[in-house]
Amino acid sequence: MKLSKVIIENYRGFYGKNEIEFDTNKKTKNINLLIARNDTGKTTFLNAIYWCLYGEEQFSSSKNSDKKILSNKKIMETSPDGKMKLSVTLVFNDEKGPKYEITRQRVFKRGSEELKFTQQEEKFFGMQMNSKGTGFEDIEYINDFIASKIPQGISSFFLLDGEQLKAIFVSEINYKIRDSIERVANIGAINGLIDNLKDLDRKYSGMKSGIDPNFAAIQKNIDDLEVQQEDKEKKRNENMKETENLKKQLSELIDFLQNHNESMINQYASNEKRIREENEKIDENIKEVEGELNKLVVDSYILANSKKSLNDTLKKFEEIMKGGDFPPAFDPAHVLQLLKRKECICGGKIKKGSEEEKRLQKLADVKSFKEYVKIISQGAAWIPKEIESLNENIQEIAKKREKLSEFESQLQKNNKELEEIKQNLKDSDVDEIKDKANEKEIIERAIMKNEREMVSLERDLEDINLVKKDYEREITNIKIKGQKEQIIIKKSEKCKQLIDYAKEIKEEIMRRIKEKIQDATAKNFIELHWKADDYEKVTISDDFSLSIKDKYKGEIINELSQGAALCFGLAFMTALRNYSGYDVPIIIDSPVGKIDEGNREKIAKNLPIQLKGNQVIFLVTSSEYTSVFKETLKDKISTKVNLTYNKKTGEIDIKYGGN
Repeated sequence: MKLSKVIIENYRGFYGKNEIEFDTNKKTKNINLLIARNDTGKTTFLNAIYWCLYGEEQFSSSKNSDKKILSNKKIMETSPDGKMKLSVTLVFNDEKGPKYEITRQRVFKRGSEELKFTQQEEKFFGMQMNSKGTGFEDIEYINDFIASKIPQGISSFFLLDGEQLKAIFVSEINYKIRDSIERVANIGAINGLIDNLKDLDRKYSGMKSGIDPNFAAIQKNIDDLEVQQEDKEKKRNENMKETENLKKQLSELIDFLQNHNESMINQYASNEKRIREENEKIDENIKEVEGELNKLVVDSYILANSKKSLNDTLKKFEEIMKGGDFPPAFDPAHVLQLLKRKECICGGKIKKGSEEEKRLQKLADVKSFKEYVKIISQGAAWIPKEIESLNENIQEIAKKREKLSEFESQLQKNNKELEEIKQNLKDSDVDEIKDKANEKEIIERAIMKNEREMVSLERDLEDINLVKKDYEREITNIKIKGQKEQIIIKKSEKCKQLIDYAKEIKEEIMRRIKEKIQDATAKNFIELHWKADDYEKVTISDDFSLSIKDKYKGEIINELSQGAALCFGLAFMTALRNYSGYDVPIIIDSPVGKIDEGNREKIAKNLPIQLKGNQVIFLVTSSEYTSVFKETLKDKISTKVNLTYNKKTGEIDIKYGGN
């Protein structure tokens, strides 16, 4: 079964109706090329095929809303309330011609608001050539049909993103690899046999309920416990594997941190933080002291400028007090009484308005002897205090300046220490070390969490085994009752024995398939990678983990270069594909991305041979499609399609052939 045509209508960048055809009649040429620049439709083409088959996208960098798959240009040109159709159709041929046609379509309605629209309907249908080969007829159960031809569970072996292949062996998905091998090897028949034998065993167990009414319930309890046991064992094994990987990562981080003197770096960082905080405190203290100093300087400046005048005044007060040079000792109240009686101090009479009356009025305004003494005494006491205050301010200013000097000296010392720390850290990536230290703490917590979970799982398994043994003893006691029951018991035991045999057969088949895929992967890898001789051994372990060792380091599965990882992924996928038994085309996006010319040449030369008889579609960029790649593939190419973005129309143009 080969893909002969893909019809894409209004799907993302493919505006309008676009048909891409592949020549399926050239039996000796099994390679088809779809060449495009980045963001010009390669991955969209792959997603369109996946969406048509399974109703979802697989290869986008982020899972966008389904509405986003509708062409932007179609949305913009559609008037409000207008309908917009999106569809993808796949046409498959066999050696006689068209065989199957699969279509998925959606219809949307444009809303009145800009870029708002709603989905109105979705259809998924198909047609196939009738048994006479005279015409097409509807495929009645389309989902079952797709599941029988290309099950979604194994689609990753036929629709591939080359740049993501490394994920199959650097991620902990060995249980998925085992499941995938079971799928591609059609182990389902044996699984079905085991399930049927279990049903038959339960049937016999049910028949025994007539002998003992508790038998069926006890057997059901045992079956339920076995399901719980399998689930917890699976979780425990996954947890153990994850913990092992975390411990490897932790060991690498510890080595890194030890090599980079983590403790010393942390001490430097701690000291730097402490000193900067101390500098901030010193700056605050300097501002506070400078404010106090400024106030003292202003106050002292006023007193210092007044000091001479104050000293002169004090000296004058002292002279007055020493010489007795005080004002006359007469009381203004007495003078007022004389004025009232129109008498002079000498006892004579005075006239109104005379000079004698004016002198007495003037004497009445002069302060009394007691008030002058009080003023002079207060001035004589206050002036020395102010002069002493000035002296104290001068001393305090000296202390404040000394304090500022101490702060500035400490700042200089701290800044010198900061410079020394900076010099010591200049060759160290402190942020990287901090990130690694944080990552180490996270991994340590994850390991502790996993180990706690494993302890809990072990306890649960012990409890399950204890309860299960109690039930099994009850079953054993029931089994000894009666000859008829013994016959039923033997049948039940035979079912269990056959289940064990079937499991052994399944494991033996899986072992042989594993060995064949392992050998094929090793052989394919040697043919695809130019330095494959450096790798000593490729293995698939009993738990279906992939492993590859070189001559120097041992296990390097997590250290492969991008090119080696891609070659190894292609080798493994090709080996799986050749043991699948499914006759479907293989589509690979970026099969030679991010690898050197030597690997490109080997992949171009040997991958078509490894996939001989299968239709292969490479989705490549012009940078991947080098002259060496082109020359090596030239005799194997059936169809070459070029996708280009038309800036004028905003559409993807499709052209065939060319260089």
